[in-house]
Amino acid sequence: MVWGGISIGGRTDLHIIRNGTLTDRRYADEILRPHVIPYAGAIGDSFVFQDDNARPHRAHLVENMLEAETIQRMELPACSPDLNPIEHVWDMLRRRIAARRRPPATVRDLEIALLEEWNSIPQSLIDNFIASMANSNVDKHSGDNSVLRIIWNLDNDVLKCCADLEPLTCEVRITKRLILSVVQKLFDPIGLLTPTTLLPKLLLQNLLKLKISWDLELSPNCKKEFLTWFKDTTVLKNVNIPRHLKVNISSELHVFVDAACVFVRSIIDSKVNIVLPRAKSRVAPLKPLSIPRLELMACDVGIRLVNSVMKALNFPNLKITFWSDSTTALWWIKEQGNWSVFVSNRVKEIRLLTKTHSWKHVPGNMNPADLLSRGCSPYKLLKSKWWEGPAWLKENSENWPTGEIIDQPSEIDVKRRKIKIVNIDLANDAPLLWHLHNISNYSKMIKVFGWILRFINNCRKPCDKCTEPVLSFYEIESSERCQRFKVKAMSSEPVPLPLDRVADCVAFEIVGIDLAVPLFLKSGEKTFNVCIRRSWRIDSSHTPATFLGDSHSYSVSDIEEVDSQKLSKRIKYRGKLFNDLRQRIRKEYLSELIQKSNEKSSREPKVGEIVLIGDDNKKRLFWPMARIIELIPGRDGKIRTVKLKTQHGTVLRPVQRVYPLEIRANENV
Repeated sequence: MVWGGISIGGRTDLHIIRNGTLTDRRYADEILRPHVIPYAGAIGDSFVFQDDNARPHRAHLVENMLEAETIQRMELPACSPDLNPIEHVWDMLRRRIAARRRPPATVRDLEIALLEEWNSIPQSLIDNFIASMANSNVDKHSGDNSVLRIIWNLDNDVLKCCADLEPLTCEVRITKRLILSVVQKLFDPIGLLTPTTLLPKLLLQNLLKLKISWDLELSPNCKKEFLTWFKDTTVLKNVNIPRHLKVNISSELHVFVDAACVFVRSIIDSKVNIVLPRAKSRVAPLKPLSIPRLELMACDVGIRLVNSVMKALNFPNLKITFWSDSTTALWWIKEQGNWSVFVSNRVKEIRLLTKTHSWKHVPGNMNPADLLSRGCSPYKLLKSKWWEGPAWLKENSENWPTGEIIDQPSEIDVKRRKIKIVNIDLANDAPLLWHLHNISNYSKMIKVFGWILRFINNCRKPCDKCTEPVLSFYEIESSERCQRFKVKAMSSEPVPLPLDRVADCVAFEIVGIDLAVPLFLKSGEKTFNVCIRRSWRIDSSHTPATFLGDSHSYSVSDIEEVDSQKLSKRIKYRGKLFNDLRQRIRKEYLSELIQKSNEKSSREPKVGEIVLIGDDNKKRLFWPMARIIELIPGRDGKIRTVKLKTQHGTVLRPVQRVYPLEIRANENV
């Protein structure tokens, strides 16, 4: 931990706090006396000291020391970098340390790097940070001071909301865009005007449901509703809320949910003080939800709101009490149940951040958060003074509401997870020949299946019985394979090609377009080329087509010089060479090009056999089962199609889409 101070035109030395945490005594001895007090004496009477809201900074010892040294302290605690410019300096220092060529490897290296970078920060940057900070210097001689659009009245120490809205003339068209613009001008960061700002938000939600355009003028009823609310906003400047929370160790936080609001209850000089630090409301979502679910969402908003307040107060051990007027939501939080996903997710978050015994029930007419969820006009808000909290909260705890949470099955059981109970009646039509429950492990069951399959095979083939004392690998593999999930489809012999496609002839000898690609005809357009030069390379590589095709001679011999007897012998010899070459190519060359298939052809289907019908759109587990009732051969006499009987009727399927099982109707063991 480090400490440093900055000002326009100068800075203090960087102090490194070692060995433990910073307490009020260490803060006074190590920082105030050696750094702050001498620096204040050098500046003079214009010195104003600003620090954050840490607990050592607000201790009585520190306040007494600053008062004894007549050091003026800034009244407004710094809660954001805009009000405390040293936060920007810390951020710059962090980036400069990370950008060093050699990052610090030890604690000593880090201390040296911090001191070097602190002294190397340009003073002009620090001056710019201080000059750009918001005008947070409070004028103690005037009544009202504006801080972040919230007015602080020093005379009464109360907060007001800045509600100076520009008046609307008659020529202004009231549209959905205008309503949204007006609502956003009411800056209310801590929720002082939440009941009032809820009304235009509800109006916007209704307009959204009606799907009205952003720039379309609204109906007379909607315009009247908005203008009535807009005229009443002038009284919001009269809303005064106490600023000082007066939090001490004995203070309590009371969270009321319907929307969500937090009250601080403190006892000071035997007097109960109630202050509202923050409130929040949310418009119900467009998706319709039941009232108990909306109440549970309000509980969720409440715990998040009080956590933000606890972090700001910096008092971690304050007692927190949650109040809700929904018995159903409280029952969900307190009781264990198999709730629906919506309920269980929110109950889980609530139980994680709070304790179930801290949730209590309050009647709806005594819940101040009820005004937040319903909304009200500015006049009603000013009259209700809901920020002062309920009157019973100022009394002793014995007089607080003690509503009991009663089980309401009619409302609660609806949100439980729906569990479907199905009664299944298992009936064994055909009892097993052996007792499966007598087998203790998987390997033993595989062996039993193997011996059963060997017995079946020996009964089928009495002449070729297997009498080996040990099961073979094939028998064990067959007993372990699940026929339904690993069976392969039936296969049939491929259809033979036509004879004219495999005859010994030259291409295009029988049909002009045999084995040819589509022919493209010319359109008849003429082009004129002046000069064309092309390079031609003769490929001398030989292929089987070189020997099988006709030899083309580009030189024509004189017909009178050709001997007819030699020519006839030459033709016969040429034909013999072609035939011999074809035979050798078929036996020696073409046989090597054929890819051998490792799959064995399956057996032919038989009538009465139980099969599975393959379907690419379903998993194999859901393939329907059928029985073969007819075999339909093709033109070559081979079985190509089968007729199947299913539970829904009869269908025709090719053999390739049929997967045989081991069950046959006419098979006897």
